[in-house]
Amino acid sequence: MPTQSARPSARCRAYRPGRAAWLVSIVAALGLAACTTTPEPNPGTGSAGSAGTTPDERLLNEQSEDFVSQNVFEGAATNAALGCVLGAVIGLTMNGEAQAAAKGCAIGGVAGGIYGGVDGYLNAKEAQYKTNEAAKMRSMAADAREDTERLAELLETSQRVVENDKRKLEDLRAQVDAKQISVEQARAEAASVRRNSDQIETILADAREKRDNYVAARDSLQTSDTAELDAEIGRLETEIAALETQLAAVNSSLQLNGLG
Repeated sequence: MPTQSARPSARCRAYRPGRAAWLVSIVAALGLAACTTTPEPNPGTGSAGSAGTTPDERLLNEQSEDFVSQNVFEGAATNAALGCVLGAVIGLTMNGEAQAAAKGCAIGGVAGGIYGGVDGYLNAKEAQYKTNEAAKMRSMAADAREDTERLAELLETSQRVVENDKRKLEDLRAQVDAKQISVEQARAEAASVRRNSDQIETILADAREKRDNYVAARDSLQTSDTAELDAEIGRLETEIAALETQLAAVNSSLQLNGLG
């Protein structure tokens, strides 16, 4: 029986290595887009490492992830990446050349990126409320209020975590003084306290950024009646200050007990 020719079909010949490389780049861009919005869990407090943590530590981690993920100012990097992907796909579909995909990525990335950050937040409010400055202000105040309420819940949980951590540090110091454990062992036991401090610092960094963004958004309003938004920013500032006090207390305890 004659051997069938191994000559590739026209459909197969249309598939080029360059196109495959761009498809890999597109998948990578999608992965990066997902990474920009997914907060990393605190080691030792997430579901994967919850065996040695307290209920309050696990709750703090869950509330922290919710607070970080619920960010009306985020999205620039994600939307830019997704815009690049869409533009690249269109370029490949219409032209089939890597150069066209690169151009599509650039155009799509710029178009997607305008929706992120303070500018993107303001653009969204503008699209929703047009020239109604009072409505924009009320909407921004509502957003700030939601962030403040979430931060207040975090504050209550972190207070319990901090108090427990301070007791743990005092107990470890007492065991060291009684020569029941070494300083090295005590420092190893205090690792969870340091992780909790890192968690609170991460929350604080995000809260400060949100506060600064609300201030920038308020300053852009074309109205002098910002009392409602000012009040919410003030409440957010109060919660941030309280969390800063908690963090300072546990860090001071770490140093005082020689376990920092």
